[in-house]
Amino acid sequence: MNHFRAGRYLLPAIVCLCAFLLWHSPAYAQYDTGSIVGTVHDATGAVVSSAAVKITNTKTGRVYDLTTTDHGSFEINGLPASVYTVETSKAGFKTERVEDILLYATDRREVTVKLSVGAASEQVTVMADTFTVNTQSSDLGASIDSRSVSNLPLNGRDFTALIALVPGSVTTGAFGQNSLGGFETTFAGVNVLLDGADATRIDVNAVSTQLGRQESRISRASIDSIQEFKVLSSTYSAEYGRSAGDIVNVITKSGGNTIHGSLFDYFRNDAMYTKNYFATLPTPLRLNQFGGNVSGPIVKDKFFYFVNYEGVRQIITVPVFLIPVMTQAERANLSAAMQPVMATVPFPSVPGPVIFVGAGPGGANIVRNDLGYFNGNERNTLREDTGSVRVDYNATSKDTFAFRFNVADSYTSTQYGIATGQISPSTSRNFLVKGTWNHTFSTSLLNEFGIALSQKNLNDFFQRAHRIARQRHFTSFPSTSFPVLSKFARSKKPIYVSLP
Repeated sequence: MNHFRAGRYLLPAIVCLCAFLLWHSPAYAQYDTGSIVGTVHDATGAVVSSAAVKITNTKTGRVYDLTTTDHGSFEINGLPASVYTVETSKAGFKTERVEDILLYATDRREVTVKLSVGAASEQVTVMADTFTVNTQSSDLGASIDSRSVSNLPLNGRDFTALIALVPGSVTTGAFGQNSLGGFETTFAGVNVLLDGADATRIDVNAVSTQLGRQESRISRASIDSIQEFKVLSSTYSAEYGRSAGDIVNVITKSGGNTIHGSLFDYFRNDAMYTKNYFATLPTPLRLNQFGGNVSGPIVKDKFFYFVNYEGVRQIITVPVFLIPVMTQAERANLSAAMQPVMATVPFPSVPGPVIFVGAGPGGANIVRNDLGYFNGNERNTLREDTGSVRVDYNATSKDTFAFRFNVADSYTSTQYGIATGQISPSTSRNFLVKGTWNHTFSTSLLNEFGIALSQKNLNDFFQRAHRIARQRHFTSFPSTSFPVLSKFARSKKPIYVSLP
């Protein structure tokens, strides 16, 4: 009986997984890792074969052991973006240690090692070059590291503003006139990746994910969760595609062997502003951006986590000037059917009469004593919540696993008229899930397997899984619900998925 019950509850999970594999959009191979290559020489310039090379990730403590080939070269792929140390040793030579090797995603970082004659117990330590020329591939572009992302001022904390640092970018033009590498970025000129997975809108290749009146900015990742992002400008390799122009690859942070955390709260308030001498009425502004992150080890050198949250609460008022509206005395003469309609329109704040310029040359002006002017504000609001979780697991010396989940939920309310209810609500809820498995078969063979799902509403996924399950005649499933999803996404209506 216990085996039967376990089977009943296991089937829904299997069907959901199968539905995911059958339904999700294909995610083509995109790298979010880099490579370190090098050659070992002796003092005369001859190559040194069979030397032991130990590459260490200083953040997680993971060690990669290699041996140089007959040509004195070594290479390792699939390394996460981080800072590395390369230590080389061989009998009859001093051990050489190269520190602070900064590796960006998609980079092929070349390290040249020169061994000196001496005892292996002696050690020579050198610092890696801060700036290097890429001699390993034809990729052109620029990398923006976490220091620039964290320290440079960003209005609205939107990382895409840092694209202005990339040579050839234009970010100050009007709508449809911004460009990157000569290609406009509003509709078709750029493809955005998040940890190597496609995070671009499905309808256009644009930097922004906003639709209509949406004002959300943190649509892909909070800047506190970004390790770096790299812009590939041209001649990039075949795994990158779906873009006429540049590729923007955003790499998120991961945990390490030490616990780190931070909290922040930024705010703007018109009460702290100097009053505009020419302003005829106050225009309230409220902007609060708050959040934090924490990272560290679950198991030292093996299992790590990174958790991030950022929220935005914004109220912006836009002044409207001298809009003609009906006076209170005139409204009293309206029919009963019109009274509820006019009750939504504010009364005049500036007394009439309202004078309309006559039509055509010499036309008489029209004077309306039954109208006055409304002078006030339109109120636009934004609520935005972005969260991400990433875990990395070094299972063995040959297998590493990584999983990340990101959600960006927002609600924009734009007032387009002065009457009550003249607002345009716009909701957005973007999800991105990605899992990767790297397996090293040998020093010359590595397999990197990854699968990603980018979805506007995760509830659609469960609904499709439910539909596929019904089509496959799985009629013995127990009823299952996921109310926690609605609570996390702050939906007004609960999100439930039932498997019959």
